[in-house]
Amino acid sequence: MTNLASRILKETGKDIGRYLLRPLSKAATYPVLGNLSEQARGDIEKIVGNENFNSGHAYLTSLITNFAVIYPSMASITAPDNPEIGAYYGLLMAFGEFTVRAGDAFEGNPGSLVGKIISLPYDYSRNVYNRAKSSTGHE
Repeated sequence: MTNLASRILKETGKDIGRYLLRPLSKAATYPVLGNLSEQARGDIEKIVGNENFNSGHAYLTSLITNFAVIYPSMASITAPDNPEIGAYYGLLMAFGEFTVRAGDAFEGNPGSLVGKIISLPYDYSRNVYNRAKSSTGHE
């Protein structure tokens, strides 16, 4: 392969990653990772960089997908005989979470209840580590 051909392939690969893979990975991960606690989302953003993961965008994406898709479909699956009642119940659950997460009840952008439970061990160990580090003066 010539030098020109390898350079073209290399640049094409960068473009595919930039214009195709990055938006697809965001669309696949934001609804899930946006449910995690604010602390966990912030650390993910620091590790992978803001151009690859934006904590605020993930939060909003998960909020919308939970409200519009996840809770109504979950509830209609749990009530297969009456999917209308299940969907209504799911919308009520979603509205409750939406009100808490988007309201002024918390500072910042809290995760969903399920996301908070999942990220709780991480948050706890991180807080213990930070307290130990600050108490020994190794900040």
